[in-house]
Amino acid sequence: MELYSIGKLSKETGLSPDTLRHYDAIGLLKPAYISQDTGYRYYSDEQAGDLAAILELKAYDFSLKEIKGIMANAGGGTVLQQAFRQRYTQLLQEKERIETALDKLAHKIQNLEVQEAANYV
Repeated sequence: MELYSIGKLSKETGLSPDTLRHYDAIGLLKPAYISQDTGYRYYSDEQAGDLAAILELKAYDFSLKEIKGIMANAGGGTVLQQAFRQRYTQLLQEKERIETALDKLAHKIQNLEVQEAANYV
């Protein structure tokens, strides 16, 4: 099993070491091993894969809180598939809500235009 330091993960992902430390501090990315002598933190191949999933979710505007929940509840299927299905469902519900609001507004505007036209007749 290969272990990655924060520096190596930083170079491979383009994330700053501070960002990786923050992910560690909030419990999103915990080290597989911490050196007793130096305090350096090392991450496994699996954790490097988790980081790739985290970056993918961040690219699609998932919040760190959402990502943490997704990673904690990862069950059958891939983490990304579950997250995207869930987000897709949320977006469809939001789209439906917005379309309903737009329909109501269009109806109100139409009624106001009819009333206004009646006032000029």
